[in-house]
Amino acid sequence: MYLKKEKSNTLIGFCNCEKNIEQNTLIIQPRIEFPSKSELKKGNKTSTYFFPGPPRQYRFQTIYLKDSTIQKIEFLKVSEEKQFDKNKIDSVSIIKYKIHINTFNYKIAQNVWGTYELILPDEFGYSENDTIISGTFHCNNWKAVRYENLEDWTDHQPFIENQTLPNNMNRR
Repeated sequence: MYLKKEKSNTLIGFCNCEKNIEQNTLIIQPRIEFPSKSELKKGNKTSTYFFPGPPRQYRFQTIYLKDSTIQKIEFLKVSEEKQFDKNKIDSVSIIKYKIHINTFNYKIAQNVWGTYELILPDEFGYSENDTIISGTFHCNNWKAVRYENLEDWTDHQPFIENQTLPNNMNRR
């Protein structure tokens, strides 16, 4: 379905995971940051992890699992600039997804890893026509960022440097 000659970019991301042992639920949240839209237009595609500097934008893919079932998936775009119709938060629907996960025993979140592919109706935002996102995740025990507190999150929280096990996220 997808041509091999399609352009692909790789960015590093982090994967926060929240578990609830009693209910056997897990929230998996790969997230990534890269320069804002105005910086990308200037040609700045340098990853900004750990480096203060130009405004950034973030992508949060939040996968809610219970037992062996995906309850829902949220995909949120956030920018330090007001680039999403003057709002900091822009949620995107997902056309199609594939997720492979190694286990549905969520007692130890760091034992959970897998791969995913999401097909979006709109661009991811790093390059033109980047509507297919594929990547790997390996959970850590950091709390997931919730939609309710996402707007405040970009105002005061820098990316945390000590997170474990980065993920690769590929966009075509």
